Amino acid sequence: MPDRDIAAIVDDLRPRLLRCQIEGWAGSVALGISGVIFLWLTFSYPDALGTSIHISGILGVLALFGAAWMVKRARRGHEKLLMPQLAQTLDLDYLPESKEFLHSLPPRMLPRAAHRTAEDILSGRIGGREIRFGEVKVESGGRHSRVLFDGVVMEFRNAVSLPVFLMVAEGETRGLFGMAGRIEVKDLIPLDSIHRGGETYGIWSTAAAGEAPALRAVLDILTSLAPQFGADVRLYSALSDGARTWVAIRQKRDLFRIGGLIAGRDKLLSDITRAYEDMTQPLRIVQALLEAEEKAGKR
Repeated sequence: MPDRDIAAIVDDLRPRLLRCQIEGWAGSVALGISGVIFLWLTFSYPDALGTSIHISGILGVLALFGAAWMVKRARRGHEKLLMPQLAQTLDLDYLPESKEFLHSLPPRMLPRAAHRTAEDILSGRIGGREIRFGEVKVESGGRHSRVLFDGVVMEFRNAVSLPVFLMVAEGETRGLFGMAGRIEVKDLIPLDSIHRGGETYGIWSTAAAGEAPALRAVLDILTSLAPQFGADVRLYSALSDGARTWVAIRQKRDLFRIGGLIAGRDKLLSDITRAYEDMTQPLRIVQALLEAEEKAGKR
């Protein structure tokens, strides 16, 4: 993406970007000061006003959480303004979040958990074929919630028909003391096991499958993502119903982060450039997979 295009986007939206920051500063400062006052009252006069002092303590904590939320709100405001513009440069449509995308994902490809979110959903076409991808986070939930998956999930229509398959890191299919893992595969037929890049991936299907050149080509791409697309890219799972394929990759950082309370023009330009790279990476992965399918299908 040319630098002048990035600069033009920022300059055109500058008044609205600044408004997000002003609103964020005003809200976070007001709530932060309120929180400090409430907490000061709580600790300075613990017995003076009885229950009302305890209420002050609760209000103080809530106010501080509110201030932190205002900081995040300012950044999300920047992202909602800039991400659609950035998506347009790649002929993609953008949604800040989508429950429909989340619910459409095959249940086996991500860990079983109560808390799932999908943000920054992008959709378009590659070679006339529909593609969607977005940032997905899966957490165990509860008091000691843990992140079980955090990365990008892609969905696209295959260039050629593929056997039905599930590919996932084998460690995700095994639990402690023989219990089921985060991904259930006991009712599937194991087809193969591939060790590459320090990880062992199992391949399963609903039925025994013969030699499928297109599938082998896809598996070769999926197990060599890091050398081709960056060291921070790591395959979690891939699944195909024959006509469509879903791919989940883990990332080591929060994607599509743009702006914030103290983001000036240079910071915004840098953030947009990085978000653009985040956006093109799934496109390049899908493009490589489709080209591998087409090439193998012609053999």
